[in-house]
Parts: sequence; structure tokens; C-alpha cells
Amino acid sequence: MPDKKAVLHLLIILTLLTACTQTREIERLGIINTMGVDISEDDQQLDLTMIIFQFDDQAAGLTKTLIGKGNTMRAARDDASTRSAYHLVTGQLKYQLFGKDAAEQGILRYLNTFVRDATTSETMLMAVSNQKAEETLSTGQELTEINIGQFLYGMIEQEEVENKIPRSDLQMFSRTQFAPGQDPWLPVIDIKEELPTMVSMGVFQDDRYVGEISLKEAFYLNLFLNRIQPAPLELTLPREPFKPYMPGGQEDNGNKEDLHIKIQLKGDTTAKLVDKESLRYQVDVKVKVRLDEFSEVVVVKNEKVAELFEKEIAKKIKSEYESLLKKLQEMQSDPFGFGKLYRIQKKDGEMTSDEWRELFPRITADFHVEADIVHYGTIQ
Repeated sequence: MPDKKAVLHLLIILTLLTACTQTREIERLGIINTMGVDISEDDQQLDLTMIIFQFDDQAAGLTKTLIGKGNTMRAARDDASTRSAYHLVTGQLKYQLFGKDAAEQGILRYLNTFVRDATTSETMLMAVSNQKAEETLSTGQELTEINIGQFLYGMIEQEEVENKIPRSDLQMFSRTQFAPGQDPWLPVIDIKEELPTMVSMGVFQDDRYVGEISLKEAFYLNLFLNRIQPAPLELTLPREPFKPYMPGGQEDNGNKEDLHIKIQLKGDTTAKLVDKESLRYQVDVKVKVRLDEFSEVVVVKNEKVAELFEKEIAKKIKSEYESLLKKLQEMQSDPFGFGKLYRIQKKDGEMTSDEWRELFPRITADFHVEADIVHYGTIQ
């Protein structure tokens, strides 16, 4: 038999612990799902837009928009709470949108709040808005039938799942931002045809937004950073080499110079610093390609034609990477992480971001692309 005194002590402890637990009825909570951060043009204070869920059956709708102002995130949230009958909590915060003005000044000070908050998920997605974040969220909430935060989260998550863009969550940004030799990136959202749309990928110097690359270039960035599974990609190749394999292709067909192809591509990339003094890198890109569709009929009936496609696809991807590197060097942003490869070869393994800013524009990279057609037939 257990000791009666021990059992009594246990019951007392459990009672006290239960009494200390703070409970809140869900009907009294405003659960923050999405936040938008802007810098006020008038006083340079923080303007915070929040989309919240409210489960009170007396409320007019499930979703509500609140706006607060303050010098810090917490102060702005407290300001917004004075206009709400609900206790605001961040336990379901899934999406954070930064107005371009705020992103250009640096977003680390806003992220610190969430890094310290155990209720914030590291998988919270983030993006930059071409308009004010408040405008994008408010307009988007009027135009979409679901919560705008859920809409944007689903849109970006789907692009990541399909390997079209690299991850863009809180964990990725924080880890990259604090690693000298690599800069972060975030999707850019704009209002197009009356709907919030991802239009490009923003690139950063440390935590400051400095420019953007196209979504196709974001695909190449993802291929550089990760081993990717089959993902769709459209390429423009020169038409001339394929004319012998086009029915009637000897004709100019309206003087067209390009052949547009849609492919499925999977592969990975390895990069290494081959000459530390001259800052020269070698990048090997190996991809497997499935031909899906052409803008004109091309008969791919033997290995000779397939090898021609492999050659032209490899040349195109190589050219795209060279152009992308040049663009990033002009913006002095290194999302590729060439700086990390340089840093690990230093004797002490130490390097500052400022040091890499001086070196990055001077690096050269030899891109070697190997394309392998895994399926071919008569494609139209």
C-alpha cells in the first residue's frame, strides 16, 4: 500500500499546479494569424497591421483586421489591442509581410521579438510587399474569400513544395542572416489583376532588402542551394539548330529565332573554391530533364537529337547562372553563399560581413552544367 502521507502531498501539489494554470476561453481570444510591418512616413514609427481570428459567435465575421502604432512591435500590438475586445495572442502566427520601406531599413529588429517568443513557429513564412504591407493585406482581404494570411501562406508554400523557390521561413532567414558569407532572400508580393501575387524574389544584405531577382532566377538559386525533385521550367533556346528536325522547319516560320520548351528538371549543384587568391570558384550543376512541350513540333526520335537538346539546355542554364551572379554582385548580395566557402578556407575560419562585401564583387565562377535527357519521343 502506498504511504498515505505521500499520496496526500502529491494531491496537494497537483491542486496547487492546477490553480496556477492560466486559462482563457477561446471566445475571448484574438488569435493573430498574419502581421504586416510598415514604417510611418509621418513620424517613422512602426505601423503594424494584424489579421486575427475571432471565435466569438457574436462577432460579425471570423476574420478581423487591426492596426496599431508604436516604436516597437510589442508597443504597436498593445496599441492595437486598445481597439479590440479580445486578448491578442500570437500562437498561430503563420505569415509576416514587410512593407518595402521597412525591409530596406532592416528587419532584424522585428524578428528578434519572434525569436524570443516560444509560441512563434520557426516555419512562419515571410515576404516583402511592393506596396505598404497594410495596403496589400487590406486589399487582399477584400478580394479573397479566405483569410489573406492563409491565402499568402498557401501560395508561397505551394511554390516551395514544387521546388520553384527556396525556403523563406523564419528559421532560414535567421540562420542565413547570422552566417557571414551568405545573405538571405524573401518572396516579393504585389497586387496583380486584383489579387496578391508573388512576382519576384527579394535579396538582402544581411537584414536589409537591396533588390530583387526574377522567379526563374529564384529557381536557379534553389537548384544551387538544394537537391531538387522534378520541377517545371520554361527555357528559350535558339531555333536554328533544331530546324532539320521540324516538319517544314527549313522555312523561317515567320522569321522566328527562338524555340520555347517546357521541361521537368531535377538535379543538384556542388561548388568549391579552387583558387583562394584569385577568388575563383568551380560550380558543377547536374540535371536530369524530361521534355514536356515545345512551341513548335520537333521530332526527337534518336539520341542525336536528344544530345542536341542536352547541349543547348546546358548552354542556356550556364548562361542564366552567369547573368544571375553578375546581377547579384552588382547588388552586393550573396544568397548563393560563396562567402561561406571562402570563410571555411581561412586559417581561423573567421570573417565579417563587411569583409565579404569587399571581396564578393571580385569573385569569378566557372559554371559547368551537365544535362541528361531521361525521356524523349515525338514531342509537340
